Amino acid sequence: TRLAKSTDWDECGNIPLHLVCRNPSASLQIVKFLVESWPGSIRESTWDGCFPLHCLCQNSRLDDAAALDILKYLVREDPTKVREAHSQGNLPIHFAAGEGRKGPEFCDYLVNEFPESITVGCVNNMLPLQTACSSGRLDTVKYLFELYPESVQLHSHRGYYPIHETVFNRKDRLEIFDFLQTIDPGCLSKKVNIRDGSRFNGNLPLHAIL
Repeated sequence: TRLAKSTDWDECGNIPLHLVCRNPSASLQIVKFLVESWPGSIRESTWDGCFPLHCLCQNSRLDDAAALDILKYLVREDPTKVREAHSQGNLPIHFAAGEGRKGPEFCDYLVNEFPESITVGCVNNMLPLQTACSSGRLDTVKYLFELYPESVQLHSHRGYYPIHETVFNRKDRLEIFDFLQTIDPGCLSKKVNIRDGSRFNGNLPLHAIL
């Protein structure tokens, strides 16, 4: 066997930089070393269209301070990637606000680079607020709501409003539920709004819980 090089791909199209950005022990020092070893690596995507920046934004296990340091470095090296969506239409902000469970400071850095991103939907037309409700943090939900209050009244192509998406949040569900009821008292009466004949059409948030 031989040691992997910074230019090697694995069977999923990952290069070492992708893997490091997803690693819970990632550090700015290691990321810098890999980028300096292969400057073009920052513009390489996995087979599902994720750039290193997307991978970092997906990394929910990385310390907030370390993640922010790496984010600032990657964006300085190539600011265009903040506006790049992966194959399913997710921008970095969708990943960061949702499955990556990044806080307001991290998300704010992304938004400052691409202010319109808070109004952009991914493949299911889920806005960053909706991805935050689905799998993100309460403080990030509050941050995104302050930037785009109207988004709490919008639904995705699945017909789900933010209150429906919150049902799927395994960590901050109750806290986000309470917050949404405070800012939108009628949210528990919102019905799934989809016109394709789905059996879920018209369901209330309570139906999703059951």
